[in-house]
Amino acid sequence: MKRVAVAMLAVLAMAGGAMAETLDPRGTWESASGESRYEVSLCGDGTALCARLVWLRENEMTPKNIPYLGSYLVEAARRVGPSEWRGEVQVFGETLGGTLRQISTDRMELRGCKFIFCKSFMLNRM
Repeated sequence: MKRVAVAMLAVLAMAGGAMAETLDPRGTWESASGESRYEVSLCGDGTALCARLVWLRENEMTPKNIPYLGSYLVEAARRVGPSEWRGEVQVFGETLGGTLRQISTDRMELRGCKFIFCKSFMLNRM
């Protein structure tokens, strides 16, 4: 009986890992606030992650923000886990250390840090 329980735990652990690996970040994602959208793709060797700003809500179309339309927020972040990438994040001309973690099929967290100051943003798949 003990062997069966251990075998079942091993199968469940492998299934959980396989499920995590099946998350696909590619597609259009919107900030939780609804003010911006990003096209996320796999880039580089096919495992790196890129995210490009493709849309701003009308009231966010300011002279400060418009130049960033079409630019990459994340370019070639390296995969560090089944659904996690790390790299540089470009925000309004600032370069931050960033982590993107796909939480589920339709939710992703972007965390950016500069020195000891960090902020997280949630993205929802469109």
